[in-house]
Amino acid sequence: MYNLLAPELCLLREERMLMLNKYLPDDIIDNLKHVTENVDYFPLLCKLSKDKSPEEVKKLFTAPLISIKKNINIIIDENKNQFCALALCILSDGGFNTDSLKKGSVLVNKTCKKDKLKDIVKEFDIDLGKEKHRNSLKAGFSTLNGTYLKLRGTEYRIIHDKIYKMAAVICGQHIKEFFIKYASSICIRDNFIFESVTEVHENDDLIVLLKDQEEDYFERLLCDLTKHVIISTFKNYQLIYQTFRDKLISFLKRKNDANTVLKKFDTLHAQGCIIYFGKYEIVSMEYEKRKYRLNINYTTPLLESAIRGYFDIVHFLIVNVKCNVNNTDDKGCSPLHKESE
Repeated sequence: MYNLLAPELCLLREERMLMLNKYLPDDIIDNLKHVTENVDYFPLLCKLSKDKSPEEVKKLFTAPLISIKKNINIIIDENKNQFCALALCILSDGGFNTDSLKKGSVLVNKTCKKDKLKDIVKEFDIDLGKEKHRNSLKAGFSTLNGTYLKLRGTEYRIIHDKIYKMAAVICGQHIKEFFIKYASSICIRDNFIFESVTEVHENDDLIVLLKDQEEDYFERLLCDLTKHVIISTFKNYQLIYQTFRDKLISFLKRKNDANTVLKKFDTLHAQGCIIYFGKYEIVSMEYEKRKYRLNINYTTPLLESAIRGYFDIVHFLIVNVKCNVNNTDDKGCSPLHKESE
């Protein structure tokens, strides 16, 4: 993703005027100058402004989020190829290379393997074995370039981190199964909420999961844990809610392999396992400190739970899982230290 608010990427005034002139007549531009100086998503808003009345354009620039959300929903309802393109970029996380759409291509996207790609496009009734379908999907990507997507070489990415958040939630509401299965661990961590979590009353900015979808979500968390990725589970946004923590603990108690998976983190920690941004490597400690000094995070599920004060999860990990209470983080702090901070 690209953050177009970063100083080095901000549009110059002349560039903004060129974009406005491309889509709008002079009389509307004159009335917009005082509201376009510090507007996010400027290229997208310009394109959405085409053929709109002066009042509609002004509303678009003064309340862009409402208009963008509405436009994404229109894409979902009316253009399956653009919807699929958005979904592939979100679910690929690191960007989607359209060269992988070529017939017989051996190219595999870093984060969208062939089976995953086929599974996702099948949901949109797109057959990559048919040239017409491949070309239509490519057009779905190209027509979003410069608005929702940014092309670098043959790789498309979501153009803005805020656009990513909006698009992920809106698209995810329509294809929840695929988001649970294929979204990044960070997306799983940040963008879901159980409808049954009674403490929550506003869910507009989250993918709402029904009761019969909760088990699939927890299975995804356990799958991440088996890969030694803990951020989706023990840094999960929903952990702030008691209802969710109760459900998580209940799920982990029911799963026969959960204790083994969780206990494995003690072994990994003892081996010098370094967990950072949800990944781990077992390497020479001195070498790793020298190379990744700023990114290192020695941690375990018990440490993460203690840091956040989730004493019910701490109790479960100590009493049920028998996690090692003496493991420390990269600063030498144990779970007991974390709980007392």
